[in-house]
Amino acid sequence: MKNNSVIDKECYDIDNPLVDITNDEINFIIQYVLSPDHKEDVRIDSIPFFIANIISYISSETLLQDIIALQKNAGLLKDEHVIRHILDGKCFSSDHFFTDRVKIIAVSYSILMKYELMCFFSKGIGCWIPELSVQVKGRKVYHNLSLVSDILTRESVMKSIEDFRCLSYNEQENKMNILINQLREQDYRFGTKYNTPHIDYISESKKSLVVEKQVSVTKEENKNEQINPFPLIFADDTNRTYFLFHFCMEELKIKDKTKASILYHYFKLHNYLSPDCRQDDYKEFVEKKYGIRISKIFQKNHKAEDTINITLPNLEISFNDLQNEMK
Repeated sequence: MKNNSVIDKECYDIDNPLVDITNDEINFIIQYVLSPDHKEDVRIDSIPFFIANIISYISSETLLQDIIALQKNAGLLKDEHVIRHILDGKCFSSDHFFTDRVKIIAVSYSILMKYELMCFFSKGIGCWIPELSVQVKGRKVYHNLSLVSDILTRESVMKSIEDFRCLSYNEQENKMNILINQLREQDYRFGTKYNTPHIDYISESKKSLVVEKQVSVTKEENKNEQINPFPLIFADDTNRTYFLFHFCMEELKIKDKTKASILYHYFKLHNYLSPDCRQDDYKEFVEKKYGIRISKIFQKNHKAEDTINITLPNLEISFNDLQNEMK
């Protein structure tokens, strides 16, 4: 079995299959995945789509008819009328040998079965998809499965993001990251960029989520008449530095005294702390607000310098951008 590098999402070229595989190999693989003895080796939910894909490589009429009968018994391939013009041979010419015709019919059944499976998934998410179109031109079989798949993926992504809304902000962000990674993995595996628009959409949704999260934090803080419960810690009267501090704590997920000390040095460096704020005041503030007990403010080292000079300035830029979007 050999993988070829040529991939065309709009058509199947019977002379350049994506995989070189014999009819005997196809038969063995199908029998293997359908055997009850190997049910622990195969994901049950992936079998129909797997068979739909491997059908396209069949060049034996006997094997094809056996597999088609098997799928019909399973309740698939009900819409043969869509490819009836191909099954009746109306698209063939004298240039098509018998084996060529078997290959084209096999590819057509493969396309039909994939479409029917997509229809099944579309009903699950309440999504409309266009009718299937299959045409033979020369030695290529053209179809619109890529359009159907794109619509299905888009609707599925939008529904997933909508379903995430009931989760916390952090859980939503984690779910979106998982979704992005899955789509990127698909593109990387097949050497395509088909999922780029969907990845961009999820990324934009993540940006909106960050803004919503910050607005939520702001509203939560505004519940108290005195927004900043520690007015002697920070230098300004607008509470900006208080929110900046909270933003940095959240984004860096600061849980230990070392990072809390680094944050002290950064705010001290930029005069964000009140002149009256002593180290003991800062330690008391961090313990009461975040539950982090600091016995001593650590001195800066090389690692701390990187955080102070690179990480925290970038975080402050992000914070300022969010503040501007909220205005």
